Amino acid sequence: MKGKIYITTEDLAYIRTGETVSLGDFLSELKRSKLISSTHIEKKFGMGHNTFNRLCDKETSITADTKDKLGLYIAYYLNKFEENYEDNLEALEKDDEMDKTLKKKKIEDLKNKKVKCSESIENFKKVFGSKAEYCFKRVREDDKFKS
Repeated sequence: MKGKIYITTEDLAYIRTGETVSLGDFLSELKRSKLISSTHIEKKFGMGHNTFNRLCDKETSITADTKDKLGLYIAYYLNKFEENYEDNLEALEKDDEMDKTLKKKKIEDLKNKKVKCSESIENFKKVFGSKAEYCFKRVREDDKFKS
């Protein structure tokens, strides 16, 4: 055995950069799928557009606290979509006033979004690891997230 192995700042930067790239890619996908937006996050939680966009752009200067907060925000929106899906689908199906073609398209869009949401939950777990479960647990149990 040669001796001690010293972890360098370069090693840590490599890990943090990889984490940031994964997070940025995931966040961009959520944005494209319209499951989350900087406007919703700013209105609901106060995170500014600039911070959100810096995360999407994979800037490595984002703090660990900001990333953890983002985990809660993502869990909130994914959970909210899951909780409201059945009611939203039922409301669309019962709406007799809507044009049939439009109604069919909206139902199809909602079902596609549900598939995207399920995929995003799995990706969220991959990107955030064990923190994802704690994020979901927190938003499901804490009353401040109920609305």
